[in-house]
Parts: sequence; structure tokens; C-alpha cells
Amino acid sequence: MGIFGGSNYDYYNFDGYRLVPEASPAGPKPGHRLLSFLKAPVDDDEEFPDPDPDTVPVEPAGLYDPSGIARVISRPIPMWLTGSCTPAAVQRMEAFGQEATFTIPDTTTDWPAVRDKLQEARAWGMPESHPQAFAQLARDALATLAEVRQGHATQRERGDGWYLVARPSRPDWPIDLEQAARSAAEAPVDLQAICRQRLRNWWACARKRPRRAIRERLEKP
Repeated sequence: MGIFGGSNYDYYNFDGYRLVPEASPAGPKPGHRLLSFLKAPVDDDEEFPDPDPDTVPVEPAGLYDPSGIARVISRPIPMWLTGSCTPAAVQRMEAFGQEATFTIPDTTTDWPAVRDKLQEARAWGMPESHPQAFAQLARDALATLAEVRQGHATQRERGDGWYLVARPSRPDWPIDLEQAARSAAEAPVDLQAICRQRLRNWWACARKRPRRAIRERLEKP
């Protein structure tokens, strides 16, 4: 797996694993060889289920330079970014063939979750009810956006002995959400407004709690 936005070898080395041999029985049981001849023959057309990769025992074998592996197998190694190896992406890789890099929905970076969180906060009315909190949320979203865009600028698709299979789509968001976020992020930080918002939130929660719980909270140092 590669790390998104990597620009040097440290981001594109390979963890090697070797198969762990299954433990063999201590020895054949008496009559085992004879009984094996008495088994019914296996139909060549009978279908057997594919083995589950999660059940195959392996052990770490260290880090490997992809160029060395590519020389042995005479082809570059497909590289997946963290979070990009989904069933749908694997199907597309089989359709595109070897050494083809294609774009998939972003399942690698934090941007989709950050964008959706900001959009939900706006739909909930947070810019009006908690403007300072929404402003901080907008600043965090813009910082994440800048970081992801920088990652796209430095992301490599080819290297010595490897190629990138699937690249995440570039970050996007609705124009109205971007305008609301940039406008909120430019607002100055008002510490008094933040305190008032926190006090209103505390009082709203306190009204729903028993008096004993409120008294215990106030008595805490």
C-alpha cells in the first residue's frame, strides 16, 4: 500500500509476507492409505469454493524494493493507495488491464467526510445558531482541502518497478457550501460570543437534567 501524496521511496515500499506451512499430522493413521483408495473419485466438473484470503496464514518477511520484484516477474507491481482497494476498483482494474491508472471516488483522503460534516452542519442551521462554531468548522475544512490538493500535486503514478492502480478523484464541493465556508472562515474570532454560545448550550442541557445532577456538576472543582 502507498501513502497518498508521497513523493519519495519511503512512501512506496512493499511489505513482504510468506505463507506459513500448515501443521502436518504426526503420522498416517493405520489403514489411512488403504482407505484413501476406497474413496469415491472426485468429479472434475465439481466446483469448489474459493479460499478465503483472511484464513490463509502468513508471516511478515520484511520490506522489499519494488524494482527488485519487478525484475523477477518482468512487469511493474500494481500499487494501491490506502483505502483505495475496494471490490469496485478491483473490477475496474481487471477491465482496464495491467499498468493502467484510473480515477475512482475518493475513499483515501479525509475530504469527503469533512465536506459532508460541514454540509450537514449548514443544513442543521449551525451558521445562524452557532456562528463561531461553524466558523471554526469552516476553517478546519479549508485546511483539509488545502492539504488534499497538495497531496494531489505531489502524488506520483509511476515509479521504479511499480505503477498506481487507482487515483482518488480531486476534491470538490457545492458552490454555495464553498461560499458559506469561506465567508464564515473570514469572520474574526469572537471569544465572548464563543463563551455565550457555550453557556447557552450548557443551560439548555441543564434544564433537561435533574436538579441533583446540576448541583453535583456545580460542586465539582
